[in-house]
Amino acid sequence: MTKSNETTSMSSPCKRSDNFSAGEDMTNRGSLTSWITVFMAFVAGAAMANNYIMHPILPDVATSLDMKVSATGLLAGATQAGYLIGIFLLVPLGDLFNLKKVIIAQQIVLTLFLLFSALSTNYTMMLIGLFIVGLVSSSSLQISSLGFRVSPKKSRGATMGTIMAGISAGIVLSRIISGYLSDEYGWRSMLLILSGMTAFITVIAIKLLPNNNIPVSQGKTYTSLLKRLPKILSANSMLKTSITVGSCWFFIFSMLWVSLSIYLYNHFSLTSTEIGLFGFAGLAGVLATRPAGKLVDRVGTKRVMAYSFVTIFIGIILLLFGVNTLWPLVFGVILFDVGVFSAQVANQMRVLSVDSASRNSVLSIYMCFYYGAGSLGSSLGSYILGAHGWFVLCGIAASVCAFGLLVVLKGMTNISDFSTYPSSSARETNN
Repeated sequence: MTKSNETTSMSSPCKRSDNFSAGEDMTNRGSLTSWITVFMAFVAGAAMANNYIMHPILPDVATSLDMKVSATGLLAGATQAGYLIGIFLLVPLGDLFNLKKVIIAQQIVLTLFLLFSALSTNYTMMLIGLFIVGLVSSSSLQISSLGFRVSPKKSRGATMGTIMAGISAGIVLSRIISGYLSDEYGWRSMLLILSGMTAFITVIAIKLLPNNNIPVSQGKTYTSLLKRLPKILSANSMLKTSITVGSCWFFIFSMLWVSLSIYLYNHFSLTSTEIGLFGFAGLAGVLATRPAGKLVDRVGTKRVMAYSFVTIFIGIILLLFGVNTLWPLVFGVILFDVGVFSAQVANQMRVLSVDSASRNSVLSIYMCFYYGAGSLGSSLGSYILGAHGWFVLCGIAASVCAFGLLVVLKGMTNISDFSTYPSSSARETNN
């Protein structure tokens, strides 16, 4: 894919939506203070965390519901299955209705079904409750879209970086917090506490979240939005490029993290607690998201993603040397996570710039492929490690990373002004 092809395929949709974007995105930019941005990051992170809260407490749930521990895997998978379906079915609603109202509605349902899950008396109730918890946890992406829409164009990178930091922190800290609350008070009380916290957050969000009124085109319905998703994908080369590179690093991320736990257990005989401490290395990636967003504001998306892929590659090379000592693994994980989280900030900003009239629909398409690639990586990781070993696994990861970097360098334009893309031929030379 050439730069000219990507621009040509995108110029028409963007021109059609210039007026829409102006009316839509400028409505409440003045009300987006740094404190509100931090609050949005907290809400997004808290919502995302619900997809992972069951992972450390499955044995306790199995004992309480009188079931086999092996059967509880579906409970952990239920939230993530619900989340993926929420990406497809709920995220596009942001192109049809006031985003704030959509977020508040999802938060209310999240509160109720965390409560429902806490009060579940059997496996089926628990499965249904957690599925819907995952479904409405997709509000984290709605908040990400809202932040992009209402941010002044010169600070969109910083805003997205802050919100992505919140989401990343929610993923990293969810297992630690849920495990602690469950140990101290029991898993049902843990879910009750999270339900109460979500309700409290929702009340504050009603007051603090900025409004984003969507001018709805005549004949635009929910069904028409869903039917339009394949057309959006086929018509936008820029979206396809973003899907390709995003899938590369999330495939690697998921494959390596699943395999790393097994490798640390088998090769270094670490305990579950000691392996869990590697999660703190992932906090480095969380800390990198806001600086990465600010860097996007300065130099554009292409450069940040190129830097990110190089950082990921170096991290993978360090992982290769983790044979006799843990230190290369520690530093490899740090660099690897910094690269992945930084790239995601830049790429999500590209995705939200594809079509200002359908930002949430475009985001929905991207995240479906993104999580699909992650699921594939998680599924293949343990098999590749067991069948071919650590060196082959890291070699595959490095090869996929190199391919992603090549796509960025050869097939991707650089975007640094998210209100006017593509505004002129000068945009193509801003590399």
